[in-house]
Amino acid sequence: MAKIRPIDEREFPVQRFGIAVPDRTATGQVEAMSLFAGQSVGGVERVTPAREIIEELVMEAEDLLSRSH
Repeated sequence: MAKIRPIDEREFPVQRFGIAVPDRTATGQVEAMSLFAGQSVGGVERVTPAREIIEELVMEAEDLLSRSH
């Protein structure tokens, strides 16, 4: 059986194929936990660090704001 410790720090057991999503706090038989991956997972083309994503968003926002003036 797997266990998970959510934000409130109370550890609780997860039944096989239960609805809890495995995260870094999960222990035990994590491979038996549900792993949700919807249709959008097929659109992932690359893994990008959060810093690069934020920088890209800022540059695009600045570009759009400069065009509106």
